[in-house]
Amino acid sequence: MKVAVLRRRWVPHGGGERFAQAFVTALAAAGHEVHLVAEAWGPTAPGVVHHRVPTPPGGRTLRALAYAWLAPRRARALGATLVHSFDRTLAQDIFRAGEGCHRQWLELRRRYQRRALAPLRDRAPFHRLVLALERRICRGGGARVVAPTAHLAAEAFRRHYAPLRAELVVLRNAVDLERYHPDVRAARRPAARAMLGLGPEAFALLLAGSDFARKGLATAVRALARVARTLPAAVLLVAGEGRLDAVRALAARAGVEDRVRALGFVDDLRDVYAAADVLVLPTVYDPSANVTLEAMAMGLPVVTSRTDGSSEVAEAGASAWILARPDDVDALAAALEEAADPARRAAVGLAGRRAVEPWSWARYVEETLALYRRLGAPGPAPAVR
Repeated sequence: MKVAVLRRRWVPHGGGERFAQAFVTALAAAGHEVHLVAEAWGPTAPGVVHHRVPTPPGGRTLRALAYAWLAPRRARALGATLVHSFDRTLAQDIFRAGEGCHRQWLELRRRYQRRALAPLRDRAPFHRLVLALERRICRGGGARVVAPTAHLAAEAFRRHYAPLRAELVVLRNAVDLERYHPDVRAARRPAARAMLGLGPEAFALLLAGSDFARKGLATAVRALARVARTLPAAVLLVAGEGRLDAVRALAARAGVEDRVRALGFVDDLRDVYAAADVLVLPTVYDPSANVTLEAMAMGLPVVTSRTDGSSEVAEAGASAWILARPDDVDALAAALEEAADPARRAAVGLAGRRAVEPWSWARYVEETLALYRRLGAPGPAPAVR
């Protein structure tokens, strides 16, 4: 089958970007002719034909609009039998809602990131464009919306876009169970901790992600300050692109500047997964955080929030600690104090690994191909209207 995959930003970092690259690589390995239509790209994917869609210079709104118009037209010109888009565009057979429901994200951001100008910010041209494209996909009919989680993402589309004319399909995110394995963590751990200067007594917490505010950095820093006396060996590692000076300033305001290490972009997250004792992700909104699944696959115990869709594969208190609210500093501090017990961490880490073992890439690709077969290879790519 000739599949056109649409992804505007093809860069090597970020959970969604790494997921997209793993997907097209697996699809090509399954024998399909895969064409990637992108604005620009970093590393190429093996077995995938790349096509660049030039977008005009300017702000993100103009570039997103241009890509939404041009990418499906390029897919149609390629003669693709199926268009599988990772971005909201004007025409696609399948839209993978990896970033979730944008309307729900704005709703949760207003609830948990209270700012005076939030109503004006949410009405900015970029958000209005994304909402218009999302509404067109959900209510226009003809497309399949693939949601990564049954409750957090799928139910949001049903609630915000009723009556939903698009078919909603739930395909949980996959994780590479060999690349992210407890044996890999054990083998890398001594060198990774030495590289970061972590002694044997250090209790290393890890927050990984490129949008620190959305990932719950402020909550994590306040919780660290809350347990400073009871857990004197606790340190917070912050991995990801962002304003590192803002990370340090936040830590200083909380009085824990000597306990927070801003690492910046980390090329291979397995090293920081190996060095850490707990992944901390009190995220405001993640339809299905890949870092949660990867950490669990490596046997690294996880503290995340119910607004992380990946929490749906875990059992609260058994295979992960799950916060009812992403801004609950007291609950996070209590979870960290419980996680400080090495035996408890080991049990939760082992249970976490077992919880994600059904969600392999082999399963994800087969379920995707089953969806393709059900669509019956619908012929030419959908026309842009």
